[in-house]
Amino acid sequence: RVISEKCHANGMRFGLWVEPEMVNPDSDLYRAHPDWVIHDPTRPRTLMRSQLTLNLARDDVRDWAIAWLDDLIDDCRLDYLKWDMNRYVCENGWPDAAPEERRSLSIRYTRNLMAIWEHLNKAHPDVLFENCASGGGRRDFGMVQYADRINRSDNADPVDLMVLHEGFSMLFVPKTAGGAGNIAPARHHIHNRPTPLRFRIHWGMTGSMSIGINLLTASQEELDELKKQQAAATDGEGENIPLKLKPEIEYGDFDKMDFRVGTILSAEKHPDADRLLVFQVQMGTEKRQIISGVAKDFSPEEMVGKKVIVVANLKPRMLRGMESKGMILFAEDGKHVKLVTTEAPDGNAVN
Repeated sequence: RVISEKCHANGMRFGLWVEPEMVNPDSDLYRAHPDWVIHDPTRPRTLMRSQLTLNLARDDVRDWAIAWLDDLIDDCRLDYLKWDMNRYVCENGWPDAAPEERRSLSIRYTRNLMAIWEHLNKAHPDVLFENCASGGGRRDFGMVQYADRINRSDNADPVDLMVLHEGFSMLFVPKTAGGAGNIAPARHHIHNRPTPLRFRIHWGMTGSMSIGINLLTASQEELDELKKQQAAATDGEGENIPLKLKPEIEYGDFDKMDFRVGTILSAEKHPDADRLLVFQVQMGTEKRQIISGVAKDFSPEEMVGKKVIVVANLKPRMLRGMESKGMILFAEDGKHVKLVTTEAPDGNAVN
């Protein structure tokens, strides 16, 4: 958490890369629950990467994974979580289960995996999630609904990406490409062939661009070019590169949205989520509870009395056990979150 807080204090975001389906035999979890791994009692338990595979077909393992991930995200104040899975399933057995459960191990495993992902999306709506499995092993339409980024491939060589991205973009939205959606080093380890920096930058922009270059060893020339291209992508400055926008909508769709002015009467931290603030907002004659994931950017005290703009006709949703009815508008400049305010009377429509 100390590292996370330091990142946030410097205007950065913080994330972790985890493998929730794996367990090391030399761990407290395995010593407490050796029966929680997929295994066959007549065969030795095969280690890969010093790991065994947890049996997500078991509901108690599913519940443990949800609780562990919730605590990790909240305690470390994560903005990003990458879920990886890097080994084959061996000794595909579940000896202490009923025959019907043993036969359906793979189906139950997949259903519980998706149940965990569905929970994470509902409980942590402001976290960016990436789906990875030995590279692109889980690039499928079952998982695409749960992840903001999909690992396109572990191969980030920009020449290979010309082919990889053509196939990926036939099935998935290009901006969801994670993994190899980055600016690769000058000589990528797959082929060790040199490629120009700008070529690598442009191919990094075909996905959810990130930087795969070691900034501590990069030359000043490389750093200057990276800064220039980042400014072009985020602020519209530098080269004439268009802003990344969501898909276009019709005027009729936009007209369905009801924006209203409200005043924040009270604000407090969510009792079960460090990232969430719970607001009571007065909109004309109606008072609503609205929950926003801005606790790292604003204190409850500084929000009280602010006149805000609310998306008033969103369907209510549960966030960590509390109902939120609407959305308060915030803006972001790439480093900081800003509250969108107004001086109009409460309840007024915003057009």
